[in-house]
Amino acid sequence: MPDNLTVQISADSSKLRAELAKAQAGLRIFNRELRKAADAGDTQGIERWAQSVDVVSRKIRTLNKDLREHNEVVVAGKKNWSDMALGVKEAVAAFAGLSAVRGIVGIFRDTAKSITELRNTAKAAALSPGDVKVFQEVVEDTGESADGARQALTNLTKLPKRA
Repeated sequence: MPDNLTVQISADSSKLRAELAKAQAGLRIFNRELRKAADAGDTQGIERWAQSVDVVSRKIRTLNKDLREHNEVVVAGKKNWSDMALGVKEAVAAFAGLSAVRGIVGIFRDTAKSITELRNTAKAAALSPGDVKVFQEVVEDTGESADGARQALTNLTKLPKRA
């Protein structure tokens, strides 16, 4: 399973950027016309171009604010997805750890079962658990299973004893 998760967040801000560029270009034109009117001493022209500059300046401030908010939303969205991806990664790691713990529990369960069977066989055969284990290993070396070794040992102990 991959150990990384990538989420790409993007939003089209080209319309806002185009409007902003258009308004900035208009502002430069209006400022140029305002200077011409001021140089010519045209008071009506100065007032008209000053109002246009004011309107376009407000529009530029609004567009800048909208673009900044847009970018903040995109950044926040990326952060939320990044946090979620980190949470998913941590959950996957936790499940993998849980699976490993379950595997270890299974190993302990099998070991406990094996020890119990070894003790029971030793008790039935009137031998020490160590002797039974040695006998099982020798029999297993011949290709017989542990169950077969236990059965053989139990059968041997049932034979009549010779004097």
